[in-house]
Order: sequence, then structure tokens, then C-alpha cells
Amino acid sequence: MKNQTGLEKSNNKYGFLSLAIPFYNEEENAEDCIKERIKEFDKAGFKYELIGVNNGSWDKTGEILERLKSSKVRIVTVKKNKGFGFGIKQGLKIAKGDYLGYDAGDNEVKADACVKIFKKLVDQDLDLCKGYRISRGYNFWRRFESKMYNILSFIILGYRLGDINGYPKIMTRQCYNAIKAEHNDGFFDAEMLAIATRKGFKINHVEVHFLKRPKGKSKMNLRVPMENFRAMLAFRLKSASGRIK
Repeated sequence: MKNQTGLEKSNNKYGFLSLAIPFYNEEENAEDCIKERIKEFDKAGFKYELIGVNNGSWDKTGEILERLKSSKVRIVTVKKNKGFGFGIKQGLKIAKGDYLGYDAGDNEVKADACVKIFKKLVDQDLDLCKGYRISRGYNFWRRFESKMYNILSFIILGYRLGDINGYPKIMTRQCYNAIKAEHNDGFFDAEMLAIATRKGFKINHVEVHFLKRPKGKSKMNLRVPMENFRAMLAFRLKSASGRIK
């Protein structure tokens, strides 16, 4: 069934969810990530589609995703990695749902978190709902970097955004379209939340446990927080000049 805009519309309470998952050299995690979400969404009775994004991978991630294609799994291929946010945006360009979301493909959060977040979004009539990490399988440096990033976001941006990089994030299509995030890199999450907060959207979270990455290597390095910091300052200046509505 489709609504007046031609987008997929479900008859059940929770509507139709499109969840984009970017994978960058995640050949060891991609299949488990997709299959676990199919299992949890089917159990919950959702109408949904998963959009697996091969985000410029050079390992076997693309081959694995292609094998997983089905009526519930669509695949987008990005030839050159241009950032986490870019991969998400490419995936959501083809989304059919009236609810849009994104998750990470590293299996650091269990698939049932998506179910809890989507239910809370709809049950509480929210515009955006996200994961909030209450435990993290990270080393000291990753925990410190994450904490400082959240503190600096409040100091520089002026908004309490909570756990900025907590996943998954799910929102109404209207919310996503109104945000119009420009960044393609790691600042994408902060930009999404800052603009959503600025526009007065109703935002809440669900506590989730982040686990130690089961397989593969993290893409985090020292360059990422520096790039995010520069993007944060640029966003603040742009906002102060009135160029962000």
C-alpha cells in the first residue's frame, strides 16, 4: 500500500521503516548485522526494508551484501568512501518508508535496540529517537574521546544533544527532510541532532548497551575527532551568521 506521495505505507500500528546501514570494509560483520535485524524486525511484526550501503569497501563486503538482497534487503553501492554521513544519505535516497533510520554495521549494538527505539518513537509520538549508550565495550581512549566530544558539543553548539554518536537513530520522514544535513563525515550525527533540536522536534532516547566490536577493526583514528572539532566550529559560525535556519 502506498500513501499519496507514492511512498510505502503500512497498515500496522508502527508504519513502514526504512533503515540504512553503511558498511565500510565490514566483511566479517555485514551478514550477521543484516540477518540479526531481519530476525528481530520479523519477530516484532514490522513492515520494513533494510538498505545495506557498501560504502566504498575494497574487501568482500560488497559481495556479501549482494548475496543478501531480497524483498526486505536493498543494496546501494558507493564506489568511493566519502564519509559515514555520505553513505547514510545515499542509502536513504532510495528509502520507501514513512519512517527513516540508520545504524552502524559493526555489530557493536544488538539488533533488538532498533525494535525498542522504533516502538518508542511511534508510541510516544516523537520526531526522532536514538540509542543512548549506558555501557561501552571501548578502551579508555575511545570512552574519553566520546565524553569530550559530547561536552564540547554543548560548549560550542549550545545544545545538550545527549550521546551524539549513540545508535541506532530513527525519525519520521518529515523530520529527516526538514533537517537537510550537509555534512558527509563524522559530524553528520551532531549536525542532525543540533538542527533537529534547533527546529524544536521532539527527541528522546532508549538506553542501549554497546558491546566490544565482535569482528574486524574500528575505523576510528586521531584524525576523526579533529575533523569533527573543526566541523563543529564551522557549524557554530554558520549558525551564528543566520545561514542555518
